[in-house]
Amino acid sequence: MSQQVKTIDTIVLNTNEYERLAQEFNVIRKDLPAELQHVTKEDLPAALRQKIIENFLLKVDYYAVNLSAYDKTLLYDINKGHWDIYRATKGTKQTESIKLEKPLNARSPLLDVKEQGVVAIDFGTKSTVAGLIDETSHKRLFRIGSGDTKSEQEKDDYENPTIVEFVNIERFKNAYDSCKSRPLTFWEDIRISHAANENLKKADNEGFYRFFSNLKQWAGTTDNKFRIKDNSQSYTLKDFVKCEEGDLNPIEIYAYYIGRYINNMMRGIYLNYVLSFPVKYPQAVREKIRQSFERGIAKAIPDAVFRSEYSKQFKVQLSVSEPAAYAISALQAYGFYDEAFVDKKTFYGVFDFGGGTTDFDFGVWRGSEKSRYDFDIEHFGAGGDPYLGGEYLLEFLAYEIFKANKNAMRSKGCSFTKPITERGFGGDESLVQNSQEARKNTTALVEEIRPFWENIDLFRKEEEIVDEKISALKSGKLQVSLIDNDGKMIALELECNVKDLEAKLVERIDKGVENFYHTYKIAVEKMKGINKLHIFLGGNSSRSPLVKEAFERMMQKAKRENESLDFELYPALGTPEAEEKRRELNLEEDTNDDLSTKITCKTGVVFGLLDGRKGGSINVISEVGIDDEAKFNFYLGVVRMKKFVIKLDKDNLDTVSGEWHTFAKCDNDTKEYPIYYTPYASATSGSLGVEEVKSYNISLDNCYENAELRIKITGPNTFRYGVWDKEAGLCYESEEILLSN
Repeated sequence: MSQQVKTIDTIVLNTNEYERLAQEFNVIRKDLPAELQHVTKEDLPAALRQKIIENFLLKVDYYAVNLSAYDKTLLYDINKGHWDIYRATKGTKQTESIKLEKPLNARSPLLDVKEQGVVAIDFGTKSTVAGLIDETSHKRLFRIGSGDTKSEQEKDDYENPTIVEFVNIERFKNAYDSCKSRPLTFWEDIRISHAANENLKKADNEGFYRFFSNLKQWAGTTDNKFRIKDNSQSYTLKDFVKCEEGDLNPIEIYAYYIGRYINNMMRGIYLNYVLSFPVKYPQAVREKIRQSFERGIAKAIPDAVFRSEYSKQFKVQLSVSEPAAYAISALQAYGFYDEAFVDKKTFYGVFDFGGGTTDFDFGVWRGSEKSRYDFDIEHFGAGGDPYLGGEYLLEFLAYEIFKANKNAMRSKGCSFTKPITERGFGGDESLVQNSQEARKNTTALVEEIRPFWENIDLFRKEEEIVDEKISALKSGKLQVSLIDNDGKMIALELECNVKDLEAKLVERIDKGVENFYHTYKIAVEKMKGINKLHIFLGGNSSRSPLVKEAFERMMQKAKRENESLDFELYPALGTPEAEEKRRELNLEEDTNDDLSTKITCKTGVVFGLLDGRKGGSINVISEVGIDDEAKFNFYLGVVRMKKFVIKLDKDNLDTVSGEWHTFAKCDNDTKEYPIYYTPYASATSGSLGVEEVKSYNISLDNCYENAELRIKITGPNTFRYGVWDKEAGLCYESEEILLSN
């Protein structure tokens, strides 16, 4: 078939589509006059049958992904036409042919391929953002998961929760596997993003396990059994890197839905995709994420594209790390994309404080020596804190409130969860659990205290507050509906001291900023000639005034250590503080009120990915290449005088060389050798206490004399240990050991 719009009088549907159409006939039949309710669909009045078919075709993307139904002109306008009926008119054993009363227009999907567009996807821990740059260099964001494309845009439309709701996995998979592309899956079977997130808030106790929001955590762990449950049965997910085609893969499913929202009969078809680059993940995991997005997006694109010359143009590539991409946006927003900076070196740091984690990155911005680029951005010194995120802090605060009200919780038979970094307490056996009741209770309390985290300035003011929820929180009384261990809903009043909670937040954020500073002190060795560090705050959580205050304290401390070094702090993009900073820098006021093109502390990553794409005007130079193995994530050491002492510095360890590093001398009276470890650069200060690091106990097969315990790094989170005899060499080697954050 050539690329065209053609008029057809017969449509061909696959079995899955035909069954769905039959369901539509059955629904309509119930509303018909009594004499027509028992006739077959073939005997219905022709005009009515045609109307049902039209309605079905206009709602295919509504059924699949909850997109608004197409207008009727799609089927009758000679310049439009429907992709899914542009097929061979001769049926097969797997298809059904239906004669139309009135001809419809079928359109080749190849007419809607956008060859010049590039789509960027920032796959985040808590939210995901997708955007496009077209042939006119216009950049805009996509709405994903909200469904109603005909409504006015809203503030949160473009930050799409990274969550999947599983309702009927088996029926979804049957539909998903029923054809090569654009399967007629059902939104009521699996939902994602905004719709799933709203349903989570309303879910009852039994429905809580339908929701899976740990997509990136699942990808980054091994031997960690994640279980999910739809409305009928439970499923255990395979380790992500072991997932094969056909296995239940939530990341592929999430990517499929993103693909359907991007590629449809309103927007067209895009072939070139770039993903944010999770630099700290092992190379095998990064590649698996890329492959999962490639499969999911390809499933959303009409098969005709892959049977044409366009198939060679389809690609899904890893691009730039999230903090480096944000730096590209921040440097431009704050005026550094200017000829005045071509002959200068601008040294920067990014503190990307998101909902799930915090990432650091450092680098230098300079004019490029390559004529095809305007600027180079070279970034290095990646670091971060996997447990410093806005949502994680809320779970931490919820735990602290539950602990303070443990007697009330115990008397009502209610349990709650404990964040992975927190310690238990005496008598917590019946209170701290991992049950669906405990998880639901933690989620409920998190939502009740969210106004405190997001409006902390209001809690510092003395005047009376109009908002009832904030006023109640400020008074120290918190009304919350919880579920007891028998599944019954109860109302409970909890006491909370917001000043104590703020002090705990300050302590946690200060630690994160201190870790940023120690990471900088390591990265500064690569910043030759630095006299000023420009610090860009990114991520939604960095909008909190607590972050600015923590950095002000850090900068004062750093100035005392090195008076010659200057710092400048730049507020999170998209905030009033950012606009005030731009005015200070004599930059033109940003009057853009189109949310789809607005660069914020979250969407800035996607806009940076688009600007940092291959073929753009910014040359991105990365310390860890896309095909390189990630660096080792941990400092290894011992404890002396209750302080952590580094024995093996992670910045000096290679994950691929296979080199053995001496860790300790063996004693002939013990088999036990504890290894202490931490990912935090603050370990270099020598001030980390034993309670701030983790340990792994090595137990040898024998006591050894005149030998050394050595370590071989095998991956970003893995190592082997061996015993080296001074004369015989290697005499014992362990299996691979996995360290957890």
